[in-house]
Amino acid sequence: FDGTALSILQHNSAQYIKHALFFDYDATVVEVLNKRIEQLGCTNAAAFVGDYNKPDSICGIISQRISQASSLNLVFLDPTDCSVPFELLVQLKKTLRNIDIIINVATGTDFNRNIPMAFNDPERALKYCRFLGTSDFFLLDQNVNLKNTKQYDILRERFRDAYKQSLMRIGYKHFSIHRIEHYYDILFAAGHPKAIEFWNKAQAIPYDGQRSLF
Repeated sequence: FDGTALSILQHNSAQYIKHALFFDYDATVVEVLNKRIEQLGCTNAAAFVGDYNKPDSICGIISQRISQASSLNLVFLDPTDCSVPFELLVQLKKTLRNIDIIINVATGTDFNRNIPMAFNDPERALKYCRFLGTSDFFLLDQNVNLKNTKQYDILRERFRDAYKQSLMRIGYKHFSIHRIEHYYDILFAAGHPKAIEFWNKAQAIPYDGQRSLF
């Protein structure tokens, strides 16, 4: 089945996207995707090599192709763990200005496996501090007590809340979280309430196109 990029480009709504830019750190993946984009005949899409640990490089490519003054932008981040540094979001916000963000937050997988140990291992905790944009999460007594008493469900909620707080510090005011079973959360962050209205309408349409009655 199609991955994220091809699913987007083959959707009927792709015609309304002015620029679809895809990034991956693997040059082979980027080369293959560009060939598939060419085969689809898409003239509004391209793939680039980009490392999310080097946000200046990614934002440099974006700024060459998108006018930040007039564009409405949507960024989808789909990592397999909680490793995308928050600094990338900071730089994307500065570069694109009008930007909503969808991110896969791996609370049910990566978080479950590593967070309890990260409280006792600063080296392991570093990844999550970079993800949240702050080290406060591991310093709060309430979080330490939740870890010690193995109340991981509540700790997950507080991790998501800490991420939202970081997003609020860079200008986001409206949020929606869609739980994907016990695996991960899809978090949508927007600066305008209209975006949440559009998001909720989109959530009523499953991937097969079937619409909800209510």
